[in-house]
Formats: sequence, C-alpha cells, structure tokens
Amino acid sequence: MAEEKIKKVSIIVAQGSLEGVYPGLIMGNGARMEGMEANIFFTFFGLNALLKKW
Repeated sequence: MAEEKIKKVSIIVAQGSLEGVYPGLIMGNGARMEGMEANIFFTFFGLNALLKKW
C-alpha cells in the first residue's frame, strides 16, 4: 500500500505567553517548508499574545 503525504495541518494556540505561541509558529513554518497547507488557530487565550497592550 502506498503512503499518502499529509497535505494540510491545523495548529491550535491556546496560551497567550511567548512559550505557548512559539511552538505553534515553528511547527506551522516547518509544515509550510515541507509544502503543506498550514492553518494556525488562536483561541481567546492565545489571542492575548497578538493583541497590542495599551
């Protein structure tokens, strides 16, 4: 039986700290480098890392 390559990957970021966001971004970048479609979903807690502090 022939192996099928993975074509898409979805990554969920659920922590708003730097340690919680970096792994998702690194894995997403690695997936793109391998030719996969990568989706990164930020939960409400994960969005805290992207929002600008006042």
